[in-house]
Amino acid sequence: DGLLAVNGQLSIAKREKLELTFNGNTGIAEFLTRDQRVHKDFVKWQNLDLKDIAVDLSANRYTANTLDIDKPYARVTIRKDKTVNFSGLVISDISRPKIAVKENKAAYFKLGKIKITDGSSDFTDLSLILPFSAHIQSLDGGADGVSSEKNSTLNVMLKGNAYDLAPVDVSGKISPYLGDYNVTINFKGLPMPLISPYMVQFAGYKVEKGKMSLKLDYKVVNKQLTASNNLLIDQFELGEKVDNPDAVPLPLKLAVALLKDSSGRIKFDVPITGSLEDPQFNLGTVISHALVNAIKKIVASPFNAIASLMGSKKDLSTISFKPGSSTLDAQQQAKLFELSKALQERPKLTLEIKGATFQQQDWPAISDDALFDQLKIRRAAEINQKSPIKIRPEYVALSTEDYRRLLAELFIEKFPLLAEKSLLGSPELKTPQPGDFYDIAKQKLLEIINPEQQRLEDLAAHRAQAIAKYIVQKGGIPQERVYILDPVVKPGNNHEEITSLLSLKAD
Repeated sequence: DGLLAVNGQLSIAKREKLELTFNGNTGIAEFLTRDQRVHKDFVKWQNLDLKDIAVDLSANRYTANTLDIDKPYARVTIRKDKTVNFSGLVISDISRPKIAVKENKAAYFKLGKIKITDGSSDFTDLSLILPFSAHIQSLDGGADGVSSEKNSTLNVMLKGNAYDLAPVDVSGKISPYLGDYNVTINFKGLPMPLISPYMVQFAGYKVEKGKMSLKLDYKVVNKQLTASNNLLIDQFELGEKVDNPDAVPLPLKLAVALLKDSSGRIKFDVPITGSLEDPQFNLGTVISHALVNAIKKIVASPFNAIASLMGSKKDLSTISFKPGSSTLDAQQQAKLFELSKALQERPKLTLEIKGATFQQQDWPAISDDALFDQLKIRRAAEINQKSPIKIRPEYVALSTEDYRRLLAELFIEKFPLLAEKSLLGSPELKTPQPGDFYDIAKQKLLEIINPEQQRLEDLAAHRAQAIAKYIVQKGGIPQERVYILDPVVKPGNNHEEITSLLSLKAD
């Protein structure tokens, strides 16, 4: 339906060829088409006015000053089979009769300005697991520079609202004959639960909460695409998981925890490049792959991601110790301080600490304690033989005299071929060697003390505790966000750094 109006001067003359000129205005009011499949409005507008038309058929020249469209509307639907409702409007070349057309010189056309007022559109995608629909309204703007001239540039400016809530604007320059364009699209405050169907299709999760502001900058020069997709998501929360075998398997909860700052905001940039001449190039696929790869990179190296928050390049995933020690030196404390600051910026992350010991490096450093404990056990036994009140070895205090005496006795007991007591009762080596007797005795005894698993595990646990204590007390991270894991004893080698491992999880 619609009302056609024409106002102007038409001239027709037949000489060597038909000469037709028209100067004036035309318009179609109250235009309406219906989609008979769904019995809903398809394309319509209130008024369409084409003004200051100048047509010269013999010169193949067509110009107009303005095209004003008032209250245009279009319903766009992607069906379950992924076809679009507009696709049925195109007539196949096969069905068209072949008509010989005399070639004329190329047509010249030019349109000064296009103005759109109060436009709207309904978009529906039925091809998803969960159907999606969106309504855009209050669409105002237009374009200028429409022309058949080879160097023409089309300037576009449109503004509207999605869901009555989120402002949308599109601006840019398009060179249709060169195939170059530079376009920016902005969405502000788009309610993310309303686009849950696409989230389910992509990642298998609904969106419980969040608003998204999106800035897309797309530039094509010589068929080479350079684009950036800048996202700012506020107060984002994942919703329930939806079974979708086609969803990309991504650890989204960890990714969100790594990206969300202390104010509940996520800032994310996905740059893409590509060649439009590549027959395999598909913009949707390129964007999807870029987004997936960016998320995978973040979750694969979470400590690199949070270190970048502090402008640091340090490896914050490990904390080093000296052999036999659980004391944090200044360098390791500095790393933990940076880690604590990053954790404050990412409140949904929890820290897991796995203390570790390396037997080959650590045992020589703590075997001295094991030897000392053996001497304390001997001294406790001596005391308990003479006293009715029993004492535990850990409460025994060894004097220097007792230490030397018990060390000599244990050495003679373990190495009878090397040492003995002299006639005067003092310990001595059977074959004299350079060095102090007690130093030699201690060294020999340390060589035969077998590594004790429990002592190594205790050291690993003490290292984890030292890290946790610093993170909580000095770093200001709540204790409930810090977890100590079961310690591990590794064989180790003299070329391996002694480290305890840290890991990050989503709360």
